[in-house]
Amino acid sequence: MTIVLVTHLMDDVANFADTVYVMEKGRLVKSGKPRQVFQAVAFMESIQLGVPKITKFAQELKNRGLTLPYLPITIEEFKELLHG
Repeated sequence: MTIVLVTHLMDDVANFADTVYVMEKGRLVKSGKPRQVFQAVAFMESIQLGVPKITKFAQELKNRGLTLPYLPITIEEFKELLHG
């Protein structure tokens, strides 16, 4: 079964999507698994879509010196990263 979800709510995308297709001006500009797509924080912000709130928060922590193997896209992933 396939469900197509069209939204600008990136937290919903992180929680519900298996695959993400990012479009800008009618063109496909990025696709992949949510975690893969949302690692490109600067790109997603440059096209005014952004990333999930927890991903942005983790990016800010990383910018301040916190070492993370990847940017989490859900709160559950963030908890796992912090607690191993």
